[in-house]
Amino acid sequence: MKTSILTLYLLLLSISVFAQTLRDPTSAEKAALNKVVNAVMPVLQPFADEDWILMDGGADNPEDYSVQIKPDVVMGAAPFSDMTYTLKQESPLWIKEVKPLMDRLTDPANTPHNDAESAAYDKLSDEIEAKSEVIIQIHVNEKNLGVKPIKGSKEDLKIPGCYFSYKPTKDPGTNEDLTNEYVLAFGNWKTFKEKDYSGTPFYEFSFTHPNGSPYIENIVIILKGNIERIKAMIKKIDWNKINQGLTL
Repeated sequence: MKTSILTLYLLLLSISVFAQTLRDPTSAEKAALNKVVNAVMPVLQPFADEDWILMDGGADNPEDYSVQIKPDVVMGAAPFSDMTYTLKQESPLWIKEVKPLMDRLTDPANTPHNDAESAAYDKLSDEIEAKSEVIIQIHVNEKNLGVKPIKGSKEDLKIPGCYFSYKPTKDPGTNEDLTNEYVLAFGNWKTFKEKDYSGTPFYEFSFTHPNGSPYIENIVIILKGNIERIKAMIKKIDWNKINQGLTL
């Protein structure tokens, strides 16, 4: 019981400290946040269709906007929560791609009895999850990227509308292999500065306005999950419209 009370106390303390780092936005900051939300959300809307549904996440309501009191970027704000699109059960695509895997997973004959079978079971479960969802993260005034953002370089996927886009191979934090992720960067990353964090290179955005100014100078969109769905939507969507959310 003492451990539970201590854990709860520490959780409440961390929430209190975090809350003290945030404040309500000024009218100019709210206008900048409204602009980016109104630019981004319609662009991502086509991810929901007859096969896919938005299960969680999206843009904050204007009354819930908050900004950092002492940001280390031009304006520290997070007006979006991670968006999770899920393949609808019994939809045509689910029946075609996921149901056969689910049938294998739930077949009593495939119940694992040893380490090798457990590993195969986990791999199948991961495959079902990867096919069943797309997660979209939207960051505004992102401080850095994990790949050198040189427009037109061999790493650049050259997606129309993006300043720079790439497919990371490793998670910079965990060094785990990445096979189903795309990063789309908008804004002027031309004057980036290379930084080293404990032996890992990062490429820092050079903001032109002072910290705490009511501007959004870059937007970074990270797409994870069903790789075929992501590839199809990357080609379908007019990513140029994201740039309308920038206030330069």
